[in-house]
Amino acid sequence: MTWRIWAEKLGITVDEITAHAEGDVDVQGFFGLEDAVRAGFTEVRLVVKVTGPETPERYRELQEAVDAHCPVLDITRNPTPVATSVEIA
Repeated sequence: MTWRIWAEKLGITVDEITAHAEGDVDVQGFFGLEDAVRAGFTEVRLVVKVTGPETPERYRELQEAVDAHCPVLDITRNPTPVATSVEIA
């Protein structure tokens, strides 16, 4: 969604956007087998494929804008307080 919003804001024509994400996680932390191993991902890799009539430079400009303003990317890059509650019915 962020890619489409910023493409429109910057006047960049996009025909299609696809994204692929993969990451590395040590399941020892996830399953509680090793307390010293974090439960989350140690690295996440994103590949975004953009097609359209613009120059590569324009699509790199779009990527820079998305990287600077994407709330999902921001939450993974920066410490974000999370409050968890449980409602029992």
